[in-house]
Amino acid sequence: MAIYDHKYGDLPYFRVFRAWGGKEYQEYVRIKRNRDAAYKKALEIDEKLAQRQRAYFTRQAYTPEYHLRKDGRIRGLRRVTVVRAGRAPTDVLELRINIPWEDKIHRTTLSIDIHGLEKCFIMAVDKICEWYGLDKSSDLRKAMMGAMKLYAQPCPPASRTDADSSAKTTSTKTSSTKTTSAKTPKAKSAASARTAPAQSASTQTVSAQTNAEPDEALPETAPPADEKREGGALKRAQDELSQFTEGLFRAIKKFRDS
Repeated sequence: MAIYDHKYGDLPYFRVFRAWGGKEYQEYVRIKRNRDAAYKKALEIDEKLAQRQRAYFTRQAYTPEYHLRKDGRIRGLRRVTVVRAGRAPTDVLELRINIPWEDKIHRTTLSIDIHGLEKCFIMAVDKICEWYGLDKSSDLRKAMMGAMKLYAQPCPPASRTDADSSAKTTSTKTSSTKTTSAKTPKAKSAASARTAPAQSASTQTVSAQTNAEPDEALPETAPPADEKREGGALKRAQDELSQFTEGLFRAIKKFRDS
């Protein structure tokens, strides 16, 4: 049923709407004093549209184009591999048929491991004919039977495929983490390798100076800048302390003399 409340300005209506064959069909029922009477009239209009819609889909249901996809497979029929915990994988034919003029969706699963592919496929086609009200001797059934070869190969199980993809993603993240952690020591070793020549050069200079002859005068080396700064600060502190002490003594002596 496709009846909706609708307003055109301040005027209330019932909108009756259905669509089929790529076209939309709708009618409006004005709601006046008696809403129930207007709704009853809308139901009558909807029933007429529903009959036309059902007739269209029934005509479509007797054509091969309605049931067979472009790749030749049957609409609503697929072969899948069911994977359950603690059980061996099972190949099945899964039916999920949406009858346009019915409110429910028909579902069933047929085991290929139990019946075999040929018998299982025949059972599936017979179910489709039963649900659509098709004759088993019709050309449409023969056309659907010709699609059996397309279901010869099993499809990969969705659960297993998802698990593999997630495992690959986890593996990729782990490998990238390992690569990053592996690069860090290399970078450190490269940095230490770059500083190593400078350190070895300074070590060689010191050893050369130590192994020099006693009568040879070693060249004087200027103290590092840090030592210069520290020595200058210490001297200034000593001078300030000496000045403070001398001033304190002078003040004490002056106090005693007075």
